[in-house]
Amino acid sequence: MTSQLKALVDRCQTFWARKYRLKLSDPLKGTRRGFLLSVGATKGKNLFEGLQLTTKYFFDAIDARYEGSLVYRGMEGPKDMANHPTVTDDIERTVGDLMAAYARRKKVLFLCRENACRSQMAGAFAQHLPAIGSTW
Repeated sequence: MTSQLKALVDRCQTFWARKYRLKLSDPLKGTRRGFLLSVGATKGKNLFEGLQLTTKYFFDAIDARYEGSLVYRGMEGPKDMANHPTVTDDIERTVGDLMAAYARRKKVLFLCRENACRSQMAGAFAQHLPAIGSTW
């Protein structure tokens, strides 16, 4: 795990505490999804095991469903990803699968003419009401 990613995980400690110490449930937890994409220079069989386990724990702490991972070994040079035989197809297929549900969602645009924050309030209500089981 890079130091930047570790800093992100550390900064999200409050989400873990909210969930496990305070026993609070996020009404939007079913909407979050996470995916790991990583590269490593060596070709070791167990190279990504620790990172994948940490990623799963992290996604659990922030109430995101772990959707899987794409990991590539032996990526040392700047052109190694471009020369990999399947990386482009793997990523396109995975992104298509992950985004398919979002592409089918209905979209609503809220506009406010008077700069009075009504559109933000309407957007918040629209996100909150379906999360608590209301129907439109």
